[in-house]
Amino acid sequence: MTLIWRKYPSIYNIPSISQIFGQLVRNAGIEAIVYKSTKKSKTDLCMTLFPENFKHSDSYIKLEDCPKGIIN
Repeated sequence: MTLIWRKYPSIYNIPSISQIFGQLVRNAGIEAIVYKSTKKSKTDLCMTLFPENFKHSDSYIKLEDCPKGIIN
C-alpha cells in the first residue's frame, strides 16, 4: 500500500521534501551534493549537480575511470 504522503506530490503537483531541499541547496549556490542511495546498497553514493552554480566558481567535475555507458 502506497502511503498518502507519497501520492500527494504527484496528484496535487506539490513538490516533495527532497525537491524542496534540492531547491534550497541550489539557491544557496552549492555546486553539488553527495548522498547515500535509497535504491541500491546503503554504501552506494549518488551525486546531484547544479551546473548553473559552476558559472562563477573555481569548482569543476572530473570523471576518472568512467563506467561504461557514461558519456563524458
